[in-house]
Amino acid sequence: MIAIYCTIEEISSRIASRMIPVERHPGDDVSGVEGGLDGTRVILVVDRKEPAGLSEIKSIITRRDITTLIHIDAACPIVPYLQHGDMVVADSLITYNFDGPSGFGNSPLNRDDRSKSSLDQTLMSQVMKTYETLFFGRSNRPQLIRGRVVTTENGTADKKALAKLQRLLGGMAVDRNGAMVEDFCRSKNILLLLLRVIIDPDDVEGHPETDSGLKLAPDQVTELIVHTIATPQPVAIFS
Repeated sequence: MIAIYCTIEEISSRIASRMIPVERHPGDDVSGVEGGLDGTRVILVVDRKEPAGLSEIKSIITRRDITTLIHIDAACPIVPYLQHGDMVVADSLITYNFDGPSGFGNSPLNRDDRSKSSLDQTLMSQVMKTYETLFFGRSNRPQLIRGRVVTTENGTADKKALAKLQRLLGGMAVDRNGAMVEDFCRSKNILLLLLRVIIDPDDVEGHPETDSGLKLAPDQVTELIVHTIATPQPVAIFS
């Protein structure tokens, strides 16, 4: 079964509206709906908690035979050519932590390269092909870029910090929960697709998890996910 874990309510509500529900898992902060999406059995896990309710999500997913997890979250751009509503598919994941309260003082950088992880290259290629077919010729076509995502403990929307991340790590976008989700998927032999929807740092005041001002993104992301999962998924095999 495929699990879709989404922290952007405008997107999760659209995905839910396309589903034929079989079972619901209500909750104030974390809820789930299980059913059919374009002929494929999925469970949609919606996270409204701040910070993310990862323990509740793990509990919902662990009780089912999940082979693939699609994690949809907002992120701030590290490179200047990514705009509001564009998307990044993570093909590698790096965490960083800076010592000290300033976050970007002279403290050493702690890198954790997760390029050899549960991030599935076949699934990434599948999403890119779906995107090219789905949005070919559209005037409002968003960008979809495959690249490195940087995960931080608290996220950052500070433009100076984002510029420094670009120089240090060469990433595309910065999020908060990618590393924790990847750890969980790796431990459970679940294939992972990290899809990050870009938001403007000027709109978020240091909170890259917000869905403020996503404009056309909810409809476009929903289309991309629905058409992607209609394609048969690979089997999870880990060395």
